[in-house]
Amino acid sequence: TSITGKSGTYRLSPLNITADIVPAGKAKTPESIKLKADTTVNMDKQNLDIKALTLKGLGLDLKADLSAAQFMSAPSLDATLDLAPFNLKQFMAKLNLPPIKTTDKKVLQKLALKTTLSGSTSQFNMPELTAQLDDTTITGSMKINDMARPDLNFDVNIDTINVDRYMPPPQPKQAKAKKTTKKKKAAKAQSSKQKQPQNPLPMEQLRSLVAKGNMAIGKLVVSNLKLANVKATLDAKDGLITLAPVSADLYDGSYAGGLKMDARKEQPKFFINGDLKNIQAEPLLADMTGNAKLRGTGN
Repeated sequence: TSITGKSGTYRLSPLNITADIVPAGKAKTPESIKLKADTTVNMDKQNLDIKALTLKGLGLDLKADLSAAQFMSAPSLDATLDLAPFNLKQFMAKLNLPPIKTTDKKVLQKLALKTTLSGSTSQFNMPELTAQLDDTTITGSMKINDMARPDLNFDVNIDTINVDRYMPPPQPKQAKAKKTTKKKKAAKAQSSKQKQPQNPLPMEQLRSLVAKGNMAIGKLVVSNLKLANVKATLDAKDGLITLAPVSADLYDGSYAGGLKMDARKEQPKFFINGDLKNIQAEPLLADMTGNAKLRGTGN
């Protein structure tokens, strides 16, 4: 590394850092991480510029440019990030982290991210986001207007995703039966202690939630149900959470409706409305139960 500078401005070009990581409890060859960048620091103006940053190791290949201003008094940051596709399962294995168990063992093997962002101690903005999750492409934007009370705005588009692939694998029947028995005993013991059931929802967090945004999914599979052109709008403020309008195409028909939650009191209230039109019963029941004994169109 070469260091040059004058009048409070210093340049480290190139900045080369190599680190060896030995994960806890893993007696293997250390994993090497290499960082390289062209760095300029102005101590008088409190500016930091990091250009052509590269980080390689543990299966990661990251490129970035970062610029920070007033980093000692009122820090702000502008950055572009480009993370090449990597295998999350292999990354976790190298760090000796517990594996993520999924129904489909082939998922979480191709993740990537490309974005621009800016932020400070009071706000955060990500105007452009492109992410890859296996066969899924996610694009959109996100903005937090107030970090003290996160005021979130977002716009997310997903081309196609099968949620079932990422769910935990089904349990064997014997293990499932034992777990169900334990849950029943625990629930019985809990109910004997309490006259009224506790509200499991995080009410304080729901009351403080401030969010507004849109989500669109081209094709969606969830609980083996197949939907297309899914669209939803979220508006949450002062304990009133509205998910409407919500629309989707499914089984040659359509759904349109919404959901509203009033979390202003201790016990939340839910209001649901929906309209199903021209739904084909046979393929719907086949996907839901694996056995369709009914044909026809439902509304």
